[in-house]
Amino acid sequence: MSRSDDLFVAAPADRVTEGNRVEHLPDDDESVRQIWQAIEQAEVCVWMTMYILKPDEIGYRTLDLLTEAARRGCEVLLIYDHWGSFGLRGKHTAELREAGGRVEIFNRIWPPWKKRGRLTIRNHRKITIIDGEAAFCGGQNLSEAFAGRDLGEFTFDDSMTRVEGPCVRCLADIFLGTWKEITGEDREAPPESAPDPEGVRVAVIETDPRREETNLLNIVSRAIEAAETRCFLIAPYFIPAAWLKEALLEAARRGADVRVLTAGDSDRTLAREAGRAHYEDLLCEGVRVFELFGRMLHAKTLAIDESFGHVGSYNFDLWTSKHVLDAAVMVEDPAHARAVREEFEQLQHEADEIHLDEWAQR
Repeated sequence: MSRSDDLFVAAPADRVTEGNRVEHLPDDDESVRQIWQAIEQAEVCVWMTMYILKPDEIGYRTLDLLTEAARRGCEVLLIYDHWGSFGLRGKHTAELREAGGRVEIFNRIWPPWKKRGRLTIRNHRKITIIDGEAAFCGGQNLSEAFAGRDLGEFTFDDSMTRVEGPCVRCLADIFLGTWKEITGEDREAPPESAPDPEGVRVAVIETDPRREETNLLNIVSRAIEAAETRCFLIAPYFIPAAWLKEALLEAARRGADVRVLTAGDSDRTLAREAGRAHYEDLLCEGVRVFELFGRMLHAKTLAIDESFGHVGSYNFDLWTSKHVLDAAVMVEDPAHARAVREEFEQLQHEADEIHLDEWAQR
């Protein structure tokens, strides 16, 4: 079995596809623009699941484009998480619904008789699917805070990946599973796109703690365990579970260049302080740790050696593993791996490195 086969065997066979085209989007304005342009050009359907969709300039523009798509005959299905998008009200989506779009809320927190399951179970996925042919997946929400300097506030620094090809069907299956959970409806997934002979292998992976779906965790663990030369992790809320911490330590002990970039300025101060409790163990084994200040880091990526890049909504923390629905793509492609690594290196230049001697005397 090859190294890549050993990695991808952790994913369900029907979630691993060949012949895909992939583009990494580390620029927050560019990812918003590409999502908007894709919605404008949609001819058949637009399916979106979003954790945070705010009623601000970014949110309004997104809803306007979805409404226009519905008016020209596209099937528009929107899911948003009630906790993450708590400020979004029925009045904000009324025009979309009047145009024929469908809007559903995941795990309402109010009224209580409409709540389904524990309050802490949240749909943290950020997926947009266009005509069953292209999709966006990553950590970026749709609001001014998550857009870049041109379109928004650049409060959070994030990233997305755009995919085309057979793997879009896999992301659609995840979306439709959530849609059925909310509505009870069985909807047919779009036909799988023809593979590109020059395309790349992609695994679509997810977490769902309610049904112990952990293929995302398994693949991330295997990827780090397989690292030979390099393992660069961006994790904004770095409170590693035991398996993740040990995998990073073992990779460093084998001689791999292991680096972790996390948030210095954070919207979750307690998470930052809890994460710092792990620094000394990592630093003692040669793991390099960086904190980004000046804006809040929100990207969730992993670059392994020259071959593998991971982008998704999973925060690499213990809380997420137990309470949150997430999705990601693991891509076997040197170009994508390089793009994910270059994003890390760019942010590293702006970040403060934590040094063991200084940290021990803090």
